[in-house]
Amino acid sequence: PSVTDHAGLKNNLSKLKIKPSTFEEKGHLKTVDWYSYKKQNIVGVEDDGAVLRASKDITNLDIAIGAAVNGLAFAPTKRGVLDIISPALNIYDHSSVIEFVQKEKTLFKRKGFTTLLVVESGAHDDRTISTLKHLSEGVFVIEKGAKGGLSFKVEALSGARFDQSVHQLKVTKRGLEIITGVRDEKTVIQDFIDIPAIDETIARRLYEFGFTNLEKLEKAKKT
Repeated sequence: PSVTDHAGLKNNLSKLKIKPSTFEEKGHLKTVDWYSYKKQNIVGVEDDGAVLRASKDITNLDIAIGAAVNGLAFAPTKRGVLDIISPALNIYDHSSVIEFVQKEKTLFKRKGFTTLLVVESGAHDDRTISTLKHLSEGVFVIEKGAKGGLSFKVEALSGARFDQSVHQLKVTKRGLEIITGVRDEKTVIQDFIDIPAIDETIARRLYEFGFTNLEKLEKAKKT
């Protein structure tokens, strides 16, 4: 489900050199449009093949999602993105949205989907965020830096050990990919501070001069 119209979504995918029409023609991509009702009169659910447009009513949104999931062609792996939680919380009360999320989560799980629930950071109270985290099997934090770069961190993951370091991300046609070999500023500075005789000021200067790990520092000492 998307909170942008279908044309906007296709345009965003095309920028990543993905041809959504190819996947739509094969029945491997369905979009639930929960945006167009703001600009045109949508009655119930309008089925346009690859696109299902739902009215503002959250019940119709649920119906549209179910129809989209059931209308997909067979695929060995299935992925879903639910990018309507934050907008829904701006319209409906906490209980109604949480009930809706639980229902969609059950549907996706039953149909064998791996699903990403997108929630806008800082837009909701602690109670809502805590409840959504409880409903999820993992929590991933993606932040956009001042220079436009993306960072990624695993905050929680059920039933598995995980690395809590912050990693840099890039967007490709294969999806979000971690840029290997790049570590966040806070972690690098702390590593340097742990070295005797190096305080925070010196550590920050080292980072600013391009030293991003201890290996680089050791090589500089030898030269």
